[in-house]
Amino acid sequence: DAGAGLEAKPSATFEAPRRSTLMASDRNGQVYVAGHDIYRVDPSNGATEVAIANASWDRPAYSPPDVLAFWPTGSQNDEMLLMYTAAVFTDETQQEMADFVWGYQSVDLTSGETEIADFASFEVLMFSAVRSAVDPKHLYGVYTQLSKHNLETKELVKRVDLPHTYYVINVSSDGKEIYVAGTNDDIGVYDSETLERVGEIRMPSGGDMSVSTLHVVPQG
Repeated sequence: DAGAGLEAKPSATFEAPRRSTLMASDRNGQVYVAGHDIYRVDPSNGATEVAIANASWDRPAYSPPDVLAFWPTGSQNDEMLLMYTAAVFTDETQQEMADFVWGYQSVDLTSGETEIADFASFEVLMFSAVRSAVDPKHLYGVYTQLSKHNLETKELVKRVDLPHTYYVINVSSDGKEIYVAGTNDDIGVYDSETLERVGEIRMPSGGDMSVSTLHVVPQG
């Protein structure tokens, strides 16, 4: 009961999957936990099931995926969004690699529906990603570059170099601006269509944001 303030006590305690790093809850009260897999937990009784398989996925022509489940970036779309990388082989023997890919996995926190799909060859490193709040077929990823991908056509729309490394990304409620942050004391603001840098927000203290999470409060 969070209303109890500093006197709050847990109303229930359950065993959690090992190496859990992120959580989100859907509109029906189910809790999603990102670890080796993405798990769905019923908080009324602790019952746990796999919502999206990662370490346990059944994709014979793929290597196990590498998933960095660190930043909760999907709030503008009411989703839990993670990216993965994986090797794709020509067949199930996994003797010859055909590609190394980026993919995304999403839990719709309104409906509870899940999806997982590849969207690009691995060309640059990306630490986190977000989908457009008004056109979710567009995914933006960030690290030393800002990349815009079309998930339907699996095409790279545009990529621009950044002035320095950024770890975390988010999007405005109207989908017009992309925000990149982390590592230094500035939040870069980019036009979502052109990927032109249109502004920045400086931390008053001048401090290092490191691996801080970047949230944008939804409007409307």
